[in-house]
Amino acid sequence: MRSYFLTVAAFLCFAASVNAGQPAKEESKTGTIIVYRPFSTNGFFAGFSFNIDHGSAMKVSNGCYYLLTVSPGDHVISHDHIFLAGQDPQKVQVAAGQTVYFLYTFYPIMGQIFEVASDQAQAKETASKLKAQN
Repeated sequence: MRSYFLTVAAFLCFAASVNAGQPAKEESKTGTIIVYRPFSTNGFFAGFSFNIDHGSAMKVSNGCYYLLTVSPGDHVISHDHIFLAGQDPQKVQVAAGQTVYFLYTFYPIMGQIFEVASDQAQAKETASKLKAQN
């Protein structure tokens, strides 16, 4: 009986040491912002510029999306370098492991639409059909 308990104890110690040697699942330490521009004949040839946290200008073309890996927290997406247009800063909060879809398009009467997509599930589906810009 004593050898039975020693065998069980040895087996449990071995199992614990095997599990201890495996790396724990690593949580994502970044988030993603996808700025997307659905294909449209309005503003067809124009590439729309934007900035994240007032950094360098990036351009998203018609029918494309731009994928940005960011640290978790608040970020500002704006268009700082468009002539005769205001910055129109938009605050985007991104959690670790989260993807936020940001719509950038143009309508003749309304002008530019520059905002976090109101329906993230629909935005994900729309962006999945577009071409990667970067």
